[in-house]
Amino acid sequence: MSHTDHLNTNKIFMRGNFLLAFLVILVVIIFTFMSLNFYKKQGGHKYMEEYVFAISPELIGDSIAIYMNDSLLIQRHLTKNDTLRVKKWEQNPSLLVVEYPSELVHPFTLDENGGQYMLSRRESEYILEREKD
Repeated sequence: MSHTDHLNTNKIFMRGNFLLAFLVILVVIIFTFMSLNFYKKQGGHKYMEEYVFAISPELIGDSIAIYMNDSLLIQRHLTKNDTLRVKKWEQNPSLLVVEYPSELVHPFTLDENGGQYMLSRRESEYILEREKD
């Protein structure tokens, strides 16, 4: 085997590696384009419903966190009557009230059509009541 055959083998090997790398990059670009195009077509659903949560005066002084569908709305020591307005962004909405420092969790299921709710407490239990429209 001569010295020039050895160099040609290296050139062929390098060209093969270049071609393989180029094909891998091309496949990644194609799949990225396809996923972005699919995401655009999917579009996501827009909801018009709105939830209004009024916090009753008896909760002043409590430290709570309020979550809607695993998203934190507020987490603080309540010092005044608050009202939270939240637009619906997912199906099957639920509300979680976490009481601190005991970290007791109070889950509530919300109506699909939105509405006004009053968050209050009777003894050690939190209550979420739907207000009449």
